[in-house]
Parts: sequence; C-alpha cells; structure tokens
Amino acid sequence: MDLAKLFGDQRVLINQFFDQVGNFTNITKIVEFVALIENCQGTVYFTAIGKSGNIANNISQMLASIGFRSGFIDPIEAMH
Repeated sequence: MDLAKLFGDQRVLINQFFDQVGNFTNITKIVEFVALIENCQGTVYFTAIGKSGNIANNISQMLASIGFRSGFIDPIEAMH
C-alpha cells in the first residue's frame, strides 16, 4: 500500500469538501456540525449519490479511523 498516494487522495477529497462549504463564509455552521459529531452518542451516517457519495464515504471512513462511530449508506442500495 502506498501511503503517500492514500494521504494525497484523502487531501484531494477533503479539499473538495471544504471548497463546497463556500470558502468558510459560514464558519458557524461548520463548528456546529463538528460539535454535533463530537457529542453524538450513536453512529453518524452519511449518504449521497455520485461524486458527493464518494466524498461522504471518505469522510465517514476518516471519522471511523479516528474513533468515531460512523458509516456510509448508499441511498440506491438502501432502497432494496
């Protein structure tokens, strides 16, 4: 496994996520989102389709890798 490539790929996806947030024009919403995840007693699930789904899945995996209970549900797969 090439860790440099893995971390580089994660950096690209994280940058795409923050680009979509709107250049931090509403940092309050980001802080609220992070606080919700930190204080969650259960599992945080992410869902999306397409490229957004790939990003949501990666965010879920990143949270799980640092100790948060997190999962990704593909909405198309969940329908059946």
